[in-house]
Amino acid sequence: MADTILTLDQLESIFYNLTCQLLGLNPEDPNNFGKVRVSWQKDGTPGWAITDDIAFLRISTLNDPYTQQRDTVYTGGNSGESNVITSYTRVHSIQWIIYGPNSYENANLLRNGLFKSDLSLNNLFLVLDVPVPIRSPELFNGRWWERSDFSVRFNEKAILQGTVPVIQGVNIQIKTEEGVTENVNITS
Repeated sequence: MADTILTLDQLESIFYNLTCQLLGLNPEDPNNFGKVRVSWQKDGTPGWAITDDIAFLRISTLNDPYTQQRDTVYTGGNSGESNVITSYTRVHSIQWIIYGPNSYENANLLRNGLFKSDLSLNNLFLVLDVPVPIRSPELFNGRWWERSDFSVRFNEKAILQGTVPVIQGVNIQIKTEEGVTENVNITS
């Protein structure tokens, strides 16, 4: 029994590849290296020119009312144990910070492409209330750099599997006001 829940590295890989695909970039082509970046890179953040189109990707798991609901099912198992499967929804915020002269158009390419993408094989489902990109030029070193931002939410169906001990029996003592004690043993 294996759990079905995505790690942060897996989420970053899925959305990195999706971003490259929607922008028409081959991630294996050396000319495209660095055009899509995951925020908080381990190897530093090399700069880019004001004319370069660069997309940053940031993924956060959110606290949401959907994350509080859990469905737990117990099924027969070995003696003394029962199988338990718990499923629930994780909510992820995917944020794109896009720089370059084509930043607004690239943000719209990503937004529109999300509606056509199928991430259900990864148990990821787009929350369809997708806001439009926001153009927000950024002043850096006395120059205005084109920048557009937008974020979306995805729900992930997470499944945790395991076993729990089963109560084999209980001993109940019943005491009356007259002081009489009666023992009842209940076993499964």
